Amino acid sequence: MIVSEPSASTDTVQKLPRYHQPGIPHFWLVDPRRMTLTVYQHQPEGYLNVLVAEKGERVRAEPFDAIELRVGILVGEDPDDDPAQSTAQRAKSAPTPIAATTPRCSVPSARGR
Repeated sequence: MIVSEPSASTDTVQKLPRYHQPGIPHFWLVDPRRMTLTVYQHQPEGYLNVLVAEKGERVRAEPFDAIELRVGILVGEDPDDDPAQSTAQRAKSAPTPIAATTPRCSVPSARGR
């Protein structure tokens, strides 16, 4: 869940019990204002805070711990601002343009859920 300024209290306090009751195993809070990622893991008595990370950190967070994530990108940092990556590396990993004839897929919006 991305914490929004107008509903920060609802996002950070009220929604945890709502997600705990049906047994949702992990709850992520991405806070663009604080530039943090907080990960909670379901326990019988409530959610256990298993990770707090901030912009500039790279993490392997449950349930996606098989991949390394840059917290900065999750909180809205430009992916090209990685100081650990050289210009040559960026050029090699630059996305390949999609030809106009390539079919595209769309992902339904999560808004309203």
